[in-house]
Amino acid sequence: MSFKEYLLAFIVIATVGGFKYLDYLEEDLYSDAQNYVKQKNYVKALNIFKELAESGDEIAQHNIGLFYFNGLGVEKDTAKSIYWFELAAHSNHSPSQYNLGKIYSATSFLNYEKSFYWYSLAAESGDGEALNNIGVMYSNGLGVEKDLNKALTFFLKAKGLSSQEADNNISAVKEKMLN
Repeated sequence: MSFKEYLLAFIVIATVGGFKYLDYLEEDLYSDAQNYVKQKNYVKALNIFKELAESGDEIAQHNIGLFYFNGLGVEKDTAKSIYWFELAAHSNHSPSQYNLGKIYSATSFLNYEKSFYWYSLAAESGDGEALNNIGVMYSNGLGVEKDLNKALTFFLKAKGLSSQEADNNISAVKEKMLN
């Protein structure tokens, strides 16, 4: 599955998962947006998400961030994706907090302090990949003082939350500790 397909699946899942919190009008709008995403009619889906986002819906705000980050129905614009992710993240939306951590650690918006901040918030919500990425930051001294013991602690916590990369990072940091 490509990254773009993964994101599209996330949008559909996030949209469906959000139904339990919606009234009937919003549920209909989400259903319409989901159908437009499946049809790859991103402009119409984006317009619906914008309508929902303006009322403070963090799932819609997150989805708009994904649209801008990946150029779905709009020109790719990382600054706009940050804006929308931050709106959702300030409502404690963990996937948006994680995405902000990723953006600030791996794009032209590189800022390890901001990355650490957003990963930390996502980690507080139990995001195993955010915990793993904090471990990477400690392991390499990215935005924090290098500390292999802290790195190992975060990798072990991430492994407990089924982080896909934690096992490899545990082995790597243990090897660094021996050298």
